[in-house]
Amino acid sequence: MVRSHYESHFNLFSKDLSQKKMPENFYFNMMILGSALLITLFIIVFAVVGTRYAVVSHKHASLTKKLEALHQKDKELMNLSVQVARLKSDNEALAGSIQTVSSLFDRKTSWTEILGKISSLMDQGIWLDNFSGKSFPDTQGRSISLSLDGGTTSLKVFNKFVGKMEKNFGSVKVNVRAAENDDIRYYTFSITMLWTEKRK
Repeated sequence: MVRSHYESHFNLFSKDLSQKKMPENFYFNMMILGSALLITLFIIVFAVVGTRYAVVSHKHASLTKKLEALHQKDKELMNLSVQVARLKSDNEALAGSIQTVSSLFDRKTSWTEILGKISSLMDQGIWLDNFSGKSFPDTQGRSISLSLDGGTTSLKVFNKFVGKMEKNFGSVKVNVRAAENDDIRYYTFSITMLWTEKRK
């Protein structure tokens, strides 16, 4: 009896490996691994976002300090501007006062002569209470401004006086107001004049 050369044997790979069931702890391990990856990714994202937030917060704080410093400087500049404006105003007022005083002692303007001339034009019934004048250099000579305050008992006398003033000094601006004192009626007036004294 002849035996067959081939003997029966078990086929360990008779079934498809894809049909074999995975161990139960495989899915659990995958879940753990996935969770670990998610946590790691979250930590990385949180670290990046936190770092950027810290940088932005630092820049914001720095800019806020710079802005506050600029506001403080702006307030200081505003105060300095106000002080400069006040000093400029005071200097202009002082310069005007000095110019007025200087003009009174200016040899080129004889205020005594001007007052004497005005007095010669005044008739009885008119008087002066206040006199102020100012002179300053002009391209043609010297400009002279004059203000007179006074009173009169007669408008006729006053109008005659104004006519003489216009003839001698030029343009005259007049303001007249009626007044009364102890039942005596009279008039107060203000006269302003501006003329140019030619160079000699």
